[in-house]
Amino acid sequence: LVPVQCSVSACVAVACGAEFTMWICGDDGRLLSAGLPQYGQLGHGTDGEYNMATSSVKLAYEAQPQPLPIAALAGRKIT
Repeated sequence: LVPVQCSVSACVAVACGAEFTMWICGDDGRLLSAGLPQYGQLGHGTDGEYNMATSSVKLAYEAQPQPLPIAALAGRKIT
């Protein structure tokens, strides 16, 4: 991976995993995530869809370098 500068403002908390980052932002407590989506850790509905059918080891996925809101949590304040 190549580091990518992300523009995220008004963050109140940040958490990082080995291959992903999550931000709680704004007064509304939106949760944003970016990184590698292969195991569903971004919360964007990508769990398992990147496993290649021919091999359980080889993965085919693209990094999500720009933070996106987690749709399933829309309208909920994360604290």
